[in-house]
Amino acid sequence: VFICMENKVCNLYSSGKSINEVSEKLKLSRSKVYRILKKNNINTKKNSSDYIEKLYKYKIDDSFFENIDSEEKAYILGFLYADGNLHKKYYHIKLKLQERDKYILEQMNKVMKSDKPLYFHKKIKNTHQNQSSIVISNKKMYFDIMKHGLYPHKTYDLSFKKTFKDELFNHFLRGFFDGDGWVCSYENNNYYKSKKTEIIHNNKSNVLEVGFTGCENMCLYLQQYFEKNLKIISNIRIDKRVDNRIKSLKITNKDGVKKFYDFIYKNSNIQLNRKKEKFDEYFKNNE
Repeated sequence: VFICMENKVCNLYSSGKSINEVSEKLKLSRSKVYRILKKNNINTKKNSSDYIEKLYKYKIDDSFFENIDSEEKAYILGFLYADGNLHKKYYHIKLKLQERDKYILEQMNKVMKSDKPLYFHKKIKNTHQNQSSIVISNKKMYFDIMKHGLYPHKTYDLSFKKTFKDELFNHFLRGFFDGDGWVCSYENNNYYKSKKTEIIHNNKSNVLEVGFTGCENMCLYLQQYFEKNLKIISNIRIDKRVDNRIKSLKITNKDGVKKFYDFIYKNSNIQLNRKKEKFDEYFKNNE
């Protein structure tokens, strides 16, 4: 059985499939596929001519990022600001999501007119989730996306660069929120003591919280934007789970959360459904 599997791995890779594609098709980990190829003396080096040819054999609309002039372009740019990675060596633009959000990557592929398959990443631990990724290998698109403010190793000092019209900002923000934001509800217990009756009162209320995790520059920009344009009050704190360079921006007041919701989902045709559904469920149960 194992010899048969080895043959399948070698044949698929030799036919032009990448290690990721072989991994997904045969439901094997990338490391196992790599070991089988190495055992069979098949060249997997990334500087090989075969590897370079595989990268650039797929079709894509390489003018896609020239101008950010549509909902989809603004949304994808926002997602890349949050979760994207740029690698100059092969002009890669990468975005990796949980397997359950694979449909978003498929939509991105469609609007970019790409025929490149998504990559599958098998979870390493049981507590993890399988992931899917999109990898764009295109020199023109790489430099176009940099004109819009992105660059390699952006984690700690990324700043927003305005390169599109104001009416597209809500779509950009929705993409950024779907990549680096969260929405959660919890029960808030407010205890207070009445001076007249000496009775302790317990006011329970359901709170919906919206937040972003990112570098200080982006959090400060969003905080100022919210206050100036949407009249939303937010607060920024150090994210102690990571380090002092990573911040968390939070909106916890009900009015602010509703304004945020109305803004990012205005005229929306692409979004992470699971996040929008959390908003909708909360508003339905707390009318």
